[in-house]
Amino acid sequence: MVKKHHKNKHLPILKKERVVLWSVIAVLVLSQLISGWFLAQLWNNERESSKNDLYTFINDTEKERYKYPVISIAENRVYIPEARVYLPLTEVTRDLRYDYFQTGKTTRLSLSTQSFVGAQIQKDDHACDKAVVITQSKDYSETTYSEIGEISPTKDGLRYMTAHNKGTCSIYLGTAQEELIESAKLINQY
Repeated sequence: MVKKHHKNKHLPILKKERVVLWSVIAVLVLSQLISGWFLAQLWNNERESSKNDLYTFINDTEKERYKYPVISIAENRVYIPEARVYLPLTEVTRDLRYDYFQTGKTTRLSLSTQSFVGAQIQKDDHACDKAVVITQSKDYSETTYSEIGEISPTKDGLRYMTAHNKGTCSIYLGTAQEELIESAKLINQY
């Protein structure tokens, strides 16, 4: 009988230990859930930040590809030396940026403005910064461009002008693209 009484004496202590043990486990589980939630929030923030950093890097790289034209205030002209052409100096052509691409038999002159270059966002078409493109041939295989006219052939054979369709780009604000198109139609060679 003494043994039985001895067992009952420790029984309340075991119940207290179980309550304490389960309380500690509950606190640990709760702290893990809270830590997991904070880690998930941190991961989401880092993922968004990484995406934004990538788009910023791409846009900055695009900016480096474009060149600044030579502006002659005395002659009221904006010169593009590689293509040996000039445009009249206007408010839009004052901020002109261009990309002259020549390889083998292909020559292309892309015109843009400072406000277009590197301003694309993720939903924009990747070629939004090429507001006006002048090429040697009528190759309109890209559906994002539409024909806007011809200029007198340059020494490089540049002749056919296309413009990026406004609907696929959020960077074309106001009339800047239309003004750039009108200026591009006045290109002359020197």
